[in-house]
Amino acid sequence: MKCFSWNVRGLNGDTRQLSVKRWFLANQPLIGGLLETHLQQQNVAATINSLFPGWRFESNHSPEAENGRIILVWDPLLSVIIYLKTPQMILAGVFNPS
Repeated sequence: MKCFSWNVRGLNGDTRQLSVKRWFLANQPLIGGLLETHLQQQNVAATINSLFPGWRFESNHSPEAENGRIILVWDPLLSVIIYLKTPQMILAGVFNPS
């Protein structure tokens, strides 16, 4: 199973989003974590749906982490259970039914 973790150092700019999208299309992972995204909560869904069409995601946005540092993204073929979210981490179980 291909997975990734990428400290994107901000995902607000078009250039950074294009870099992520190109990498995603070239490597075709099944699950990954985007770190230090600095996205505001109201922009997360639109940005992730643009970069990872059809994929599911979970972020650690909360009153303590308004700009969310972590976004977990995964192919809907996987089963992902979120056990815990804090401002510093997302703990999840990942299951590949195939």
